[in-house]
Amino acid sequence: MLVTKGGVDFHTHSNRSDGSFSPAEVVEYAKGIGLDAVGLCDHDTTAGHSEAKEAAKKAGIEFVAGIEFTTVWDREEHHLLGYYMDGSRPTFRQTLVNCITERKARIGKAIERLRALGYDVPPDMAERKGGEIDRGDIVWEMIRRGYAESFEEGYPKFFDADAPGYVIPYTVGGVEPLTVKRAIEVVHGAGGTAILAHPMGFMVKEMPRGRIKALVDFGIDGLEVYHPRQSPEVSDYLLSACREHGLIVTGGSDCHGRVKDKPRMGMIRMSLDHLDAVKARAAEWKKRAGV
Repeated sequence: MLVTKGGVDFHTHSNRSDGSFSPAEVVEYAKGIGLDAVGLCDHDTTAGHSEAKEAAKKAGIEFVAGIEFTTVWDREEHHLLGYYMDGSRPTFRQTLVNCITERKARIGKAIERLRALGYDVPPDMAERKGGEIDRGDIVWEMIRRGYAESFEEGYPKFFDADAPGYVIPYTVGGVEPLTVKRAIEVVHGAGGTAILAHPMGFMVKEMPRGRIKALVDFGIDGLEVYHPRQSPEVSDYLLSACREHGLIVTGGSDCHGRVKDKPRMGMIRMSLDHLDAVKARAAEWKKRAGV
């Protein structure tokens, strides 16, 4: 379960999506705080995996290759974590292409809305970063411009479901929606383990038992039970659901880099038997998918 030393932080981000650390810096920081393993789960991309894997080899720490897919379910946004996928699978690769197309349209709409409200957000942010940005990049820009003091303050202020910059995924851009169910299928088809990220921590505040049962029917492998935005009571509820349905339990800091000069990486550490469970399930899916 949770540990205070060593362990694995299953959920971090790099500047390949909306974090402030490079993939190598994620790994180096994880090593510096004594983690045994660290998962890199950038939004809708695996672009940081090669750099992180190489850094992990040099640092002597285990790298957990992951992704955080942006998905929808009944017009609600849900995030799906995938671990240990074979990134060469055609369906997986095409899904990433679709995600990029959707995100560009959605982020463009978000910037348009914020500028209309008087926020001085550069309309050419994407071009400045090389063509791709995410909501977190806008939050960091808002911090630089004095609209928020930290990522922890800025993200909910601008991008929670009722915030001014929020745009429901797949409502702009003309891309076929990536549903939770479909994302699970994509992860499994690439030989990976599918975990629902922060089930009650961001856009969705309630996860009734019936909805968890629906996820089980979709084929979900596990839930991110422990997350900074989920209370102990919520974690207990999710843990009991995992036990009821035989789901894998994970947890992570969702670290996006420095928050008031102190990254939160490692504030949630899971014992390595949880990592073993994720690996074992991925091995099962690889066998089924012929990966």
